[in-house]
Amino acid sequence: MPLSPSENSDKNEKKEWTRSWCLIRRRLLTLCQYWCLLPIGGMTPDKTWAQAPHPRSRSCPSKLKALATAGSSYEEGIDFVAKIAKLLVSSLGDDNFEASSPQTFSTADGGPVVSEGTADVLRFLNYVSPYFHPSNLGSWTFTLGAFLHYFCYELACRMGTAAGLRVLKRNYPSVFSSLANAQPGTVTEAHGLPPHEMVALVHTLAPLCQQALYSKNNHVSRAAEAAMLYLVQMDPQTLAPSFCDFGMRALDVAAVHSAHQAPAALSALTRLIQPTLRRAPRTIFSRLPTILQLTLAGIDSNDQNKTIRTLIFYRSLSSWIPIGGNFRALAREPASSFDTAVLERKGVIHVGNSIMDDVEIIRDLPEYKAALAALPANSLLRHGNEDDLNEDGLDDMLLEQVSAATSDWALEFLERVFELLRSSGEREKAGKRSSGVASRHSSADVHQARNFSRVLKESLLQVFVSMDEETFRLASRAVVRFVDEETLPSAAKDASFLCQAICAARGDGRNPGLDILIPILTEDLARHSVKTSVYRVRCLAGAVRRAGRSILQHRQAISATLDHCFKSEDRHLFKTGCKLLRHTLSTLTEPYPLPADSKPRIYSLGNGKVSLGRSAELADDSIQWHVPNNECVEFAWAILSKHVVGRLDELCSPLKGEDGTTPRSRMLNVGDVQEIRRCLRMVRYSIRGGASLLLDEALVNSDDVVPHEIACHRIISLTKEDTTKQILMLRTRLCSFLVVIASVIGSDTLHPGGLNEISDEDPYRKSLPLISRDSKVCKETCDIALLLLTRRGASFRSQEAMTIWKAQKQLSNDYTLSAEAEMVLEALQGSGLFNPQVLYKDGEDGGKCIPRRVLVTRVHLFHNSMIRNASFEVPRRMRRMSRDSTQPRDVVFKAKANLTEMLSNLENVLAGSNPRPLDAYEGVLDGLQALSCHSNTQVRASAIGVVEYALTRFGWLLRSRINRLLSALSLQDQNQNGKFGIPSCSGLTNSFSNQGKRKRLAEAMKGVCAVLALQRTTKFVLGSHKLRTRFMKTICQTDGLVSLMPAEEMQKMIHYIHSVFSPFRSKLFNLPRVTRQDRQCHQELLQLSLDFLADGQRTNGEELDESAEGGQRAAVHWRKMLTACWFLLVSIDSEDVAQEDEIISASWKICFWLIEHEKGQPLQRVALGLLGKLSFLSKKADVSSAVGAKFESELFCQAFVDALVYDHKEDSSFGGGHEAQWSAGVEDIIRESSRFVARRNVFPFQRTNLGSGSFKVAHCQLLEHILSCLPPEAANVFISKLLAMCKDLLSAPPNEDQKNQQVTSAEVFAGVCRYYITSGLVNKSLWQETIIPYFDDAIGKLPFALTSAYSDALRFSLQFCNPSLFQPVTEFIVEKIRKSLWQTTQGKGEGLQASTSAAQGTEGFNAQSKWLYLISSLLVELDISESDGAKGRTYWYVAYLTQEEVAVEDFSATSYERSWDVVTERLLPCLLEALGHPFHSCRDHISRLLFRICSCHRKRNRTVASRAPSRSNSADALVAMDVAEDPGDIIIRRISNLHKDESLSFLDKYNALNTARRFLSCCVHLGEAKFELSDFVIPALPTVFEGLKSTVEESIRKAEGISQEEQAAWRALEAEVLKGFRYSVSEISIATTSPDREADIGRIMDHVDRATRHETWQVRAASAHFLRCFQGAHKFLFTDFDTKHTMKAVAKLLSDERREVCSAAMAALTGVLTGLSMEEVSVMVDTYVAMANRSKMKRKKSGSNGETGLEPDEREAKRTRNQQTSVYFLCAAVMARPYDTPPYVPVALSAISKHSFERSAPLSVRDTVKRCCAEYKRTHMSDNWEEHKRVFSQEQMDALEDVVSTPHYYA
Repeated sequence: MPLSPSENSDKNEKKEWTRSWCLIRRRLLTLCQYWCLLPIGGMTPDKTWAQAPHPRSRSCPSKLKALATAGSSYEEGIDFVAKIAKLLVSSLGDDNFEASSPQTFSTADGGPVVSEGTADVLRFLNYVSPYFHPSNLGSWTFTLGAFLHYFCYELACRMGTAAGLRVLKRNYPSVFSSLANAQPGTVTEAHGLPPHEMVALVHTLAPLCQQALYSKNNHVSRAAEAAMLYLVQMDPQTLAPSFCDFGMRALDVAAVHSAHQAPAALSALTRLIQPTLRRAPRTIFSRLPTILQLTLAGIDSNDQNKTIRTLIFYRSLSSWIPIGGNFRALAREPASSFDTAVLERKGVIHVGNSIMDDVEIIRDLPEYKAALAALPANSLLRHGNEDDLNEDGLDDMLLEQVSAATSDWALEFLERVFELLRSSGEREKAGKRSSGVASRHSSADVHQARNFSRVLKESLLQVFVSMDEETFRLASRAVVRFVDEETLPSAAKDASFLCQAICAARGDGRNPGLDILIPILTEDLARHSVKTSVYRVRCLAGAVRRAGRSILQHRQAISATLDHCFKSEDRHLFKTGCKLLRHTLSTLTEPYPLPADSKPRIYSLGNGKVSLGRSAELADDSIQWHVPNNECVEFAWAILSKHVVGRLDELCSPLKGEDGTTPRSRMLNVGDVQEIRRCLRMVRYSIRGGASLLLDEALVNSDDVVPHEIACHRIISLTKEDTTKQILMLRTRLCSFLVVIASVIGSDTLHPGGLNEISDEDPYRKSLPLISRDSKVCKETCDIALLLLTRRGASFRSQEAMTIWKAQKQLSNDYTLSAEAEMVLEALQGSGLFNPQVLYKDGEDGGKCIPRRVLVTRVHLFHNSMIRNASFEVPRRMRRMSRDSTQPRDVVFKAKANLTEMLSNLENVLAGSNPRPLDAYEGVLDGLQALSCHSNTQVRASAIGVVEYALTRFGWLLRSRINRLLSALSLQDQNQNGKFGIPSCSGLTNSFSNQGKRKRLAEAMKGVCAVLALQRTTKFVLGSHKLRTRFMKTICQTDGLVSLMPAEEMQKMIHYIHSVFSPFRSKLFNLPRVTRQDRQCHQELLQLSLDFLADGQRTNGEELDESAEGGQRAAVHWRKMLTACWFLLVSIDSEDVAQEDEIISASWKICFWLIEHEKGQPLQRVALGLLGKLSFLSKKADVSSAVGAKFESELFCQAFVDALVYDHKEDSSFGGGHEAQWSAGVEDIIRESSRFVARRNVFPFQRTNLGSGSFKVAHCQLLEHILSCLPPEAANVFISKLLAMCKDLLSAPPNEDQKNQQVTSAEVFAGVCRYYITSGLVNKSLWQETIIPYFDDAIGKLPFALTSAYSDALRFSLQFCNPSLFQPVTEFIVEKIRKSLWQTTQGKGEGLQASTSAAQGTEGFNAQSKWLYLISSLLVELDISESDGAKGRTYWYVAYLTQEEVAVEDFSATSYERSWDVVTERLLPCLLEALGHPFHSCRDHISRLLFRICSCHRKRNRTVASRAPSRSNSADALVAMDVAEDPGDIIIRRISNLHKDESLSFLDKYNALNTARRFLSCCVHLGEAKFELSDFVIPALPTVFEGLKSTVEESIRKAEGISQEEQAAWRALEAEVLKGFRYSVSEISIATTSPDREADIGRIMDHVDRATRHETWQVRAASAHFLRCFQGAHKFLFTDFDTKHTMKAVAKLLSDERREVCSAAMAALTGVLTGLSMEEVSVMVDTYVAMANRSKMKRKKSGSNGETGLEPDEREAKRTRNQQTSVYFLCAAVMARPYDTPPYVPVALSAISKHSFERSAPLSVRDTVKRCCAEYKRTHMSDNWEEHKRVFSQEQMDALEDVVSTPHYYA
């Protein structure tokens, strides 16, 4: 069926399609208990009633999902909810079809009727509305929140798409007509919803958004915010007033009970700003003064979450609305050009002209306004006042009022910020006084603090940018006063944001904020204390940030401040001065958009009208940038040359030495560590601020240069030529300086005993240890190296900033407008009118809805991305230039032969010229590699992290270093000390610590392994056959390295080596061998693997070399052999096997040897995987020749079976498990090797999964394949040996491997049987002489717990097979069951039955359970693929699941029939006679077998019908099948007659009823509603209800001579059966019927109706519970007749004499009423209120007597029934609305309150009334009680208070 009928479809086809889709939609809504996790039927006060789980959902097997790379269950669930929402939205507005509708919805009395799809959705939303209440938490909360979000989103998109079609039709009529011809069913003018349906939907959705907004689940609250935004964007004029007032109520200080809702209310108001400003400005402007005053309390130092949300609200508000000033004077004309050519020249796109007007068309339609007017007065859509609905625009008075309010608010806001900063300082001081130590913070705390600082900075900056001049002047004075009068060192960072905001808020010229702050912050710093100086310098660092060129006017003050900080001895002041240096350089050298350009835009609409909230435009409003000029660069270089270059010159300056000696640098000889620290810190902060100036060299050819380099070079070129030259030399000089520092730090590792060679008088002896062992110097060195290698600008964390920008964009994005623009743009792209690959969708006419601030930020982020891209492209350009250059490479990092020569070289580096940039970077990378081998753990970790990140830019440098790293790991790096910064590890083997341990070797190896374990290193190794071979050789020889380690380092080193090997193992892939060298390297790898294994073979006892020293040889370590075998396993492929050379022959031999001699070891498992891989890759003849002779050996056969036994898994069983007994990585190798034992499979390809978790299908496949390769005679010999060994395995004594041994026997049996079947050798004699005898013997010896293994073996061997092939085994198992299974006919009396049971015993019952289990697995594979008589026909998917051809003999259609006859004629009667089996396990198997038989028969019928040529032939084929042979009918007839069967004893009957109940449970959970539920469960429903009737006492009375123990046993058995049937009633009640079987609901209701009239009250109570759950599970499938039928049945039970029955009926009635409309419930409430008023108890008159006969008693009984019915109904009506108060609820409460007194009602009625009123008080008298209270009159409120109020002593 197509997705939707086309316009050319006839009327009947459209009608049929609509009807089918309606059934599917209602089915989806009915199954909301699955995808929304809603409880079915609500809850019941009866705690004894069983709550059955939902019927099992039909899901795809996990193995197939993994094969299809499906996502997680969470992702699947959310994605499914999103698709359901989209599907439901697409069905809205469909035409009604002529069918019975469950309920007719209309917008008002006499109004237009909504469509069928909308009616269903409205019913669903009304049904789920109680679950959205914030207090109603459960598993459904998150799912319903997600559904609300997706549904509102899809609704907004549909409205936007409809507006897009209108734009196309108006602006591009030809494109619209073409699109309509191409998609006639989708592109219509009526694509949007009818106006009255839109009103009905929004009227229902808006309250749900309000409830979910205050949910206790934060994710649901966020989803509700988004859903609210979608609704408001569709019609802000109607919806915004209610949501604004809703948020304002939570912010009111008087609303103490709503204080916890303030954060959510602030977020909601943030979302409402833009859509309300754009299309309903009066709504927000009239409330803005109040909102501003209410939100000021949100800045609370004790609640950071609320403070952040308040700041975000202010940031968003000031992004759209200016603060103070004349709004009209700020107005500007919007970009109105719609010329495509003009727009493309500007680089932007407009998809239409004023496309926002097309979204608002629906609001102006008369139908829409009429629908709004028809809504009730309390609707959220009628919440706005006349002023909100005024569309005349904003008058001057309102604009002036808002301007004054915002101006006053800005000053109050600053005062709040000042208090926030003060409280931050006080809190920090209190913490220090209390503990005296620094507090520890988690990463989450750091992230939250960073987020708070970012939001505070952005909010302050945007507020100051939006101020008019007068407000800015007043605010500046307040900030200056705050900074001048107070010193808050602990709040210095936030105070610097305040200074930054005031100084960056104005343009690049005059800067009044900077002019008034600089004098205060820089004046007489020497007079102030250190804390005050630090505070003011930190504020100054914020003030100069983004201040533009105005900073040049204060260069003297800034320079003096820097001098003061750098001369100070206080480290805090020095660090703060470094921050000032960084921000000053960043402001002077970086291009950036001016923050002043983020001021909100106001657009003029003509006629004196202005528009706020309109999207910012880029076309005619370009962004203002700060671009450094020559003065900026000169000032920056003056700072750098004085404080950075000057300090470098001072440290590197030569000292005066003796005559004839080489001058030495001051840094290496004096060893002033404090000065080196300061210098390094200044260098680091200078790079962070002025990285844009630090170019590598002058640009010669601009063709290969990135734009960022060109821009920076132009800026530098503005200065003098000498200055330019010095700037270009600075970066390489810093690299050289860093190489010297890294060399000094690494000298302790490169030359361990080098200091001993230097005399004690030499200054080096003292200075070098001071530098190399200082952790701060090492840390600064690593940080500077990271900046030099990866930073090309001052900006950083650009990716994180982009994520934040996307989140900010979503706060204001108009999704309706966006959907409209996307729809138009896709149509225009399809027609070839636009090619928007490089164009920007600009403004509202481009589908954007963002403020100016977000637009400026996005452009700035693009600029930062270009800087980040330059950090990648510049190294690549250098690489290209280096390859083309003829100049020799200069190695900067040199370790030399000894320490003296190394120091001499370092002196030359400091005094010499700068190297080439790329050589300098290589030197820095080598220095980092030296630091990664440092003895200090922190230094090593820091250096490794920098190396990993630096390789993202200089990754190609790693290729030449891999061989050096592998040489170090293999201890074969003699004469390579210091090459690439790596010490000679072979030389370090002779270096010992004071304790005589090789500690330096261990530390160096950790660094080497850490670099080798990097992802990029693994990538290089995997990409080359040569490196793979070298890597393999190195890893396999690490056992010698581990032996050299100190004892405490051995386990660590094994872990490090595993960290190197594990990435290689997990990412290994098949690399093609293209060249001869590749093939040679691959052969070398295989040969090395074999050589290592051969060494192990020789040294482990088989071929000892007597000529060796003393005839002894060191044994090869098992880890070496294991790794070598793994490499051999994964490296051999089909190309190697095809060559048939000596390597393959040796591989077979070593594989056999390992299997024989490595018993129980991991190496044996890897060898088994190698055997499987070789077997499946080789030809069958080659396999036969290789393994044939081996399998003739009894010893090898035993070893092979033992290899299958040992699973090498960790025993994690509860109470006695043990950890794995091997080192790291071995378990991964074992797991991966197991994958090569056999090819991948998806067995079982059925819904029924494997029964045993220990059964390994791969073992069966391996054995089957090996047998198929052998000649038949050899295979038979091998099979006889295997079966004999399996018998020994079955008889194995108790041990830790007993379970594995018995499971292995099942695996061998499966492989043998599968071989016989697939090879075509199977016949009846083979079954009877070989297979069946072994099978019979094995089952007898096997414990019942492991029967599942042989069940899986049977399924594997019989899968996809013709039933005739396993006919003998079918007959054998059935005959075993018939002979051994307990039968009812074995004894009629209780005594005979007991004696028979005792004679059989538990062992006999266990044997019966085994055979029943096995026949069940056989029935699973008994397929009907051959029932039509086709020859050799198999399922379509068999070819994709098996590699071999399955040989199937020709057979007739009777082959399947014979097997089926055995089941139906011999097995089924036996099972029916055993329904009363005394053993519970057997009863369970019997019930499953009965279901399996019914399922197979039903599948057989469907297959017969599906293979008929036509529908008529299908019907004939089904009629031709003998209906009398239907096993389902036989089973149901037997079950239905159990209660009437007098021939059964009491125990037999109740055991049979228990079996019948289990059978019905299988039908519910494993069957389908269309078949099993309809054909088996519904006919047996009377039996289920009848099973709740107790008969034990009557049976005891009839029986004679039974003992007390037997009576107790009978009662216990009946109690068990009654409990089970109660559970069955619960299971069946929540099982959903099939929409195709419309009569099923009526059939069920007829059975339940008879149960409501049953004489036993337990049955009547069960029927009430059944109705409660059944109507909940079919709420959207019920017709009006079904609903009335249910109401009638429930109302009948309300007057029941048993309290349990009427309580259950009231719970059922509550569920029914939730699905009805309030109008219908209101009519029924009025009827029952009148009945309740007439049925109160009346006091007898004094003169009355009882002589009138029975008539008064009859009247009293009728009154009692009426009272109970009416009161219970009214209570149900009240509890059906748990979180709202419709008008009929006060009426009902007032009526039932009169029945709460002793004089007017009996005890049961009074208790019910009190519980109802108490529940209403609990759910309503809380946060929103004032709203509910308005619905009550004073009389109704007094009546409610009479019931719920607590009695007082003085009342």
